[in-house]
Amino acid sequence: MPPKELTDAIDRIMPMLRFFRGADGTIARFNGAGPTPTDALATVLAYDDIEGSPVRTASNSGYVRLECGTTLIICDLGPPPITSLTTKAHAGFLSFEMSSGDAPMIINCGAPSADHEEWRLYARTTPAHSTLSLEEDSLAEFNGMANGALPPADATLSGPMNPQGAFSDQGDNLRIKGSHDGYMSRYGVSHSRQILVQPSGNLISSEDKLSTRGLKSPDGLIAGAYAIRFHLHPSVKAQITGDGSAVTLILRNGETWRISSNAEETAIEESMLLADQRGPQPTSQVVLSGMMGEAREVRIVWNIERTGDTDAHPLVDPNEAGTGASQE
Repeated sequence: MPPKELTDAIDRIMPMLRFFRGADGTIARFNGAGPTPTDALATVLAYDDIEGSPVRTASNSGYVRLECGTTLIICDLGPPPITSLTTKAHAGFLSFEMSSGDAPMIINCGAPSADHEEWRLYARTTPAHSTLSLEEDSLAEFNGMANGALPPADATLSGPMNPQGAFSDQGDNLRIKGSHDGYMSRYGVSHSRQILVQPSGNLISSEDKLSTRGLKSPDGLIAGAYAIRFHLHPSVKAQITGDGSAVTLILRNGETWRISSNAEETAIEESMLLADQRGPQPTSQVVLSGMMGEAREVRIVWNIERTGDTDAHPLVDPNEAGTGASQE
């Protein structure tokens, strides 16, 4: 008979494995999650006597899992651990992954395997995650930097400061809200994100907001360059459409989706899926970018919509939201 402590631990582990397991059998790529041996994971879960459905919120860690129709979204709303436990933590607060059916769509880069350590530091930065970054910098500060040199790959993290996250079911929409002051001490900017998911799962209407009383930087004035990244699974084909303000995504199951926004620039850039058993795999990312300039507040509205036979319509039309910047 195994000790009670062991069986209790297994009882806690199984629901979390189901929570983070995506429709394609891989573990969501947050905070050090690397390549998933999908066959081994399926075998482990086959020994789960309970076989319950994953919960929506993991209250102790702060993650949210939303299943709407065939759409699955997992989002990181968790506070950072104590500094001494952050050597493998990632600066990915407010990032999310998304799939439809058995087709992965939006991912984080994930952590590389041990034989690709040269990617370890990059994998932990905010730009390696599907969220907003400012000035190509991370929302948490890497400790151990000296004279401008890169920190070690296992550097501890400080921040983000004042992380807030919440999930609510509003009946006609599921809402994820979060904010942090990770850029406040360095740049004088706070960031908040809101994601609304329709029950059908066919439309995600979202907004990233940057607020400041005045940009600052230790190196002088900055323009407040922001980038909202959507790293794509290698199986996704992406193409700029229309007037350049939208991107069409074709998933491996044949579904077509569209990312649209009121950002100043929309681009498709190179990316890497690091959490792959074959080693780093080239892929692409959709990048919505712009400058804060002298604006006190910038609102970037973006929608992810399944095109075709859906009756869903964006809650906010990005093309009617103006430039997204306001002066106060």
